[in-house]
Amino acid sequence: SDTLIIVSAKHGQSPIDVSKRVGIDPQGDGTPGSIFGQIIGSAYAFDLADDGVLMWLSDQSQTANAVAKLATPANQAALGTQEILSGNLLTQTFDDPLLDPRTPDIILKTNTGVIFTGGSKIAEHGGLNEDDVHVALLVSNPNFSSKVIRAPVQTTQIAPTIVQSLGLDPENLKAVVIEKTAVLPGLFVEPSAHIGQLVR
Repeated sequence: SDTLIIVSAKHGQSPIDVSKRVGIDPQGDGTPGSIFGQIIGSAYAFDLADDGVLMWLSDQSQTANAVAKLATPANQAALGTQEILSGNLLTQTFDDPLLDPRTPDIILKTNTGVIFTGGSKIAEHGGLNEDDVHVALLVSNPNFSSKVIRAPVQTTQIAPTIVQSLGLDPENLKAVVIEKTAVLPGLFVEPSAHIGQLVR
């Protein structure tokens, strides 16, 4: 009778409205290499393209030149690009690619509906638009009354919420301490004083 059930997802899919689907063949004109390599040239290394694009360069000193090529009106239209993240704009959210090779040098945020596929796939994930980053989050317990909590939350708050519901201190999780991650709001009676006591 005390079971807490949390249902969510690690990512969304885009487009939710399939009438907005715009498929772009990542191989471009069919010549060897991706459409991004064809645009950027020799500085291009590889990419991960789903409904957004993560791109690594073989020569990071050419990042500004690569961005300039991607940012021409013709290429932005061809790639369905809404925004290009690199340099300071990228490192505001992600690790610096000059220090962490896991971080792409360039990220393309695409228009809603754009997916990179040469086939009939109707949706993808991995991008930064609303369909990708907003997911359902449902919490259930026999003692909860039905309500909607409109506070902005993140899926990273699920782990400390589970730990606290078990009567343990979420600050035993190193990431919770480092990132100052709170439990989901509205579920506990004075969380700091009543570890694990759910609202009734």
